[in-house]
Amino acid sequence: MMLNFRIFAVLAVPMLTLAVPTPVENPELFKRVISGAQGVDCGVTKFTAVVVEAAAQQAANYINSGVSAGRGNYPHQFYNRQGFVFLAGCNAPFYVFPIMNSGIYNGSVTGPDRVVIGSVKGTDAAFCGVLTRTGGRGPDGFLQCTVI
Repeated sequence: MMLNFRIFAVLAVPMLTLAVPTPVENPELFKRVISGAQGVDCGVTKFTAVVVEAAAQQAANYINSGVSAGRGNYPHQFYNRQGFVFLAGCNAPFYVFPIMNSGIYNGSVTGPDRVVIGSVKGTDAAFCGVLTRTGGRGPDGFLQCTVI
């Protein structure tokens, strides 16, 4: 009986090594490249470059996968009717996505601030700027935040 167990043990160990999963590269899992992300000052609220880039990356993820989040269907196209001048290298179509210091927007309640991305090409995009509704008036009611 002891011999049968030893034979089983000798044969089982190599079989276990064959069952170990091996990593497979998946380009969809790579970090999105957001060019030009910078910190901004929206008057009442400031956002670091890290927070700006995280929100912009999430927006690019949603655009690339063809899904949206929340009642506002974010990110959604922004037509820039107010004529904001965005950073160099950022071209239409533009998309807005909620930005918050408390974390990445997941479809819950939005705050007044939106990151704007453009020049979307597959998984990459350009940071255009950040807009806020704080202090804004009218139906479009946005003010442009200052890049710091």
